[in-house]
Amino acid sequence: MLVGGLRIWLVVGLSEVLVGLGLTVVQAIQNQNLPVVQGIVILAAMFVVVANIAVDALYAVLDPRVRVS
Repeated sequence: MLVGGLRIWLVVGLSEVLVGLGLTVVQAIQNQNLPVVQGIVILAAMFVVVANIAVDALYAVLDPRVRVS
């Protein structure tokens, strides 16, 4: 439950920081601006990967039953 809550907190925090990103994506798609769309998709994918690594590392530290091998 802690891991899911942390992931939700990270997503909400990112959405507050990047308020205008959704509008930028919509405008880039409408204008067929492929580099902007690719950049935002890559940024989002990188955020997901980093968030998952951070949550897994934190989970291993907080839960002594999890062994890191």
